Amino acid sequence: MVKMLTVVVAALVIVACAMPREARISQAAAAQFKEGVSTEAEIVAKLGKPTGVSVSGGNKVMNYVDLNSAPASGDGLGTSVTSKTASFEIDSIGTLQKMTYSEQTTSRRM
Repeated sequence: MVKMLTVVVAALVIVACAMPREARISQAAAAQFKEGVSTEAEIVAKLGKPTGVSVSGGNKVMNYVDLNSAPASGDGLGTSVTSKTASFEIDSIGTLQKMTYSEQTTSRRM
């Protein structure tokens, strides 16, 4: 489990370094949108271009990922990475059907 988590975090760090810093997501930013009410245009207007887009069950899924790394506290011999992810599932008429948000911090000692 820890090995898989390390691989996932490393992959996200690589992707984050390669992507523009447009996506700034937080719990508060994601919570402002309401399922069945908010639209794709509203989400993009407030959050900017998504980090990635996919299709699930015929619906568009817009993903926003924000990664931040910092030296681990203490002796400075490690790194702490915080990943924030929000996914917005949009139906064929552009209405938000489902929103998920997650935040995870992983520390690794050198």
